Amino acid sequence: MTIKKYGKIFFFSTTLMLAGLQMGKWLNRDAGFRVEKVMVTGCKTLAEPEVIAAAKVPMFRSIFDVEFAPIAERVEALPYVQKAQVTRVFPSTIVIAVKERKPLALINHAGLWPVDEESVILPRLQSHRRLNDPVSYDTPILSGIAFSKTGNDKKLAATNKRVVEFLAALRATNAMLYHGISELNLNAKGQLTFYLMEGGVPVYLGADNWMEKCERLFIFLQHVKPASGKFLTIDLRYDNQIVTRES
Repeated sequence: MTIKKYGKIFFFSTTLMLAGLQMGKWLNRDAGFRVEKVMVTGCKTLAEPEVIAAAKVPMFRSIFDVEFAPIAERVEALPYVQKAQVTRVFPSTIVIAVKERKPLALINHAGLWPVDEESVILPRLQSHRRLNDPVSYDTPILSGIAFSKTGNDKKLAATNKRVVEFLAALRATNAMLYHGISELNLNAKGQLTFYLMEGGVPVYLGADNWMEKCERLFIFLQHVKPASGKFLTIDLRYDNQIVTRES
């Protein structure tokens, strides 16, 4: 290749590089690529203005200069936010996609406190929140469980987390039975009892093997009608047995 051809290649490469740099400077300067709008998706419990206020997105700054990680961290500091993802939509919009924590149950301890599947105790919903969401109501109540409080943080003891883990597994594998439970009670010996929505029948699970016992219970309930008033109690504390007390 001749020196003349090398010169042409160098000339065109340099021109393209300079044009790219100039284009980048132009985009950063251009008012059309400055942040003018913030959108929030995924809110069911939280109000969108609450998320926007927490995000503190720098408005009217170049959209290319906005750092996503600090915005996501600020949004994830909200108690009801499990995960936040920030993206940009050209020419001038920042989008915050929120994954909310979903209440698994309500802990009956000096009031009703929502708790999620990670044993995170959430603030009680205020009147301005979206209480019309079914999640706010369609959860069982947990009694016999307390939590400690340090500042604004509330934590469950390890023994109480067992109940939350059990409920999370039950909701994931047998939503029908999970939604058929109105209340659960854990006594001082670690024995679990819950009450069915239909008929208010108490079901005694004992201190262990709760999931396996619920599998037996679910099969049993396919063949009986607790709401008929026939059963006063259902006892699953004995291995491979279902003991009932009938009216």
